[in-house]
Amino acid sequence: MRENVSESQSNAHLTRFYKGFVAVVKRLCYYKTVKDFDLLRALKSYKPFDEKEAEHLRNVLSFLAANDNAYSRSNFVGHITGSGFLMNTNLTKILMTHHKSLGRWLQFGGHSDGDTNTMRVAMRETTEESGIKNFKPLGKGIIDIDVHPIAYREDKQEPAHFHYDIRFIFTTNEDKFQISDESDDLRWFTMEEFKKMGGREEQQRLIKKWEQLQKEKTLGIDI
Repeated sequence: MRENVSESQSNAHLTRFYKGFVAVVKRLCYYKTVKDFDLLRALKSYKPFDEKEAEHLRNVLSFLAANDNAYSRSNFVGHITGSGFLMNTNLTKILMTHHKSLGRWLQFGGHSDGDTNTMRVAMRETTEESGIKNFKPLGKGIIDIDVHPIAYREDKQEPAHFHYDIRFIFTTNEDKFQISDESDDLRWFTMEEFKKMGGREEQQRLIKKWEQLQKEKTLGIDI
């Protein structure tokens, strides 16, 4: 009887050790994914979803080739920005922020401020704007690319320019958040609720990508 108990305890210890080991390996892989992210390499291997996104990709590549200070907001032609779509681990909900200045629901994101690691930028902005620190990238790269104009802002004396926005999906098992000074509100949306928010082209593209990711997860495809 004692031998059976001892064997059971040993198996339990091995199981806990294995789970802990796997968690550490996954964490190291996650850190490596972020540390090694190279925007130009990622862009060159990126497959656009449709012709409009292909146009955005071409514009980003041309902008990077023509501008040495592409990551600085002092470049008033435009600058590289990083955004994060924060979802739960089941990919059934997305956390959005209601931006004070723009007055609409958006993903988290912001300026590079000189940081050329755009995945790290998106992660930093996601944490600052949601208060959530425990999340990880879904996959190893970019989920969406969008180039959009930013209007002149008298309060900041910034001329009209473009944001070359590089977007990622991050997943978390946390559901509590903190509202930052930049937001009026934060809220978790289901896909059906997200679809009702509006019909902007970039949003419709994200919905289609989100639906595809859910199918792949259901089929057990590694994403």
